[in-house]
Amino acid sequence: MSKNDLQQKQLEFKMLVNQFQQLQQQSSNLEEHASELVKLKENISILEKEETPKEILIPFGAGIFFKGTIIDNKNAVLNVGAKVYIDKTTKDVKNSIQTQIEEVGSVINKINEQTEELMAKIEDLQKDLKE
Repeated sequence: MSKNDLQQKQLEFKMLVNQFQQLQQQSSNLEEHASELVKLKENISILEKEETPKEILIPFGAGIFFKGTIIDNKNAVLNVGAKVYIDKTTKDVKNSIQTQIEEVGSVINKINEQTEELMAKIEDLQKDLKE
């Protein structure tokens, strides 16, 4: 293998490793997001079973909370984007969250497939570079 070919393969190897690490980070971030969605869905299910009115602490940011009261635990207001809010039942909200969980799972699966393909390419390049 010529010096130029070797340098090109080393550069390709570095780029593939970098891409591999980015995909792993994306997958990790998406798994965390999916976990948060699952927890949100569980919390809505718990809230539905509570008697109302129910006093709660409302997080405002930086560890600051306000006291509030939930008067309706069967309906929610959902932000659908562009400062548009719609009323939805908690059942509809949970269905929406479940759809998001499934979509995120699908993206994670695609990223994992890409990661496996990259790993195979990296291993092949490693063999080439050792020769």
